[in-house]
Amino acid sequence: MNASNFWLLRVEAYLVQRHSLGYKLTIDETVLKGFARFADASGDQQSLTMALAMQWAQDSKRDRPITRARRIEVLRGFARFCQRLDPSTEIPHQDYLARLTDGLFLISIPKSN
Repeated sequence: MNASNFWLLRVEAYLVQRHSLGYKLTIDETVLKGFARFADASGDQQSLTMALAMQWAQDSKRDRPITRARRIEVLRGFARFCQRLDPSTEIPHQDYLARLTDGLFLISIPKSN
């Protein structure tokens, strides 16, 4: 598989599966394709790791906790799909997410230097 589009192909396979089950995933599709572009551009890493997930969550034009949290939330479902294909996949922990009373999510990610 070509490393330059490895993640895009995997995201597309996930989306095909979810669509076949009746899910629309309009926003999730956009978010996951953004992850695929980021991951494909980051090199030849072909396992989803916590480090990759956190780097991507922080790499947003909107550097807000809610944005990072939403990215991780969307990535969790995709990671479960990936884990069936690659047992070394790391699913981002829910510990990084804290539910607020209004249904929003926050994430606490230390900034890298």
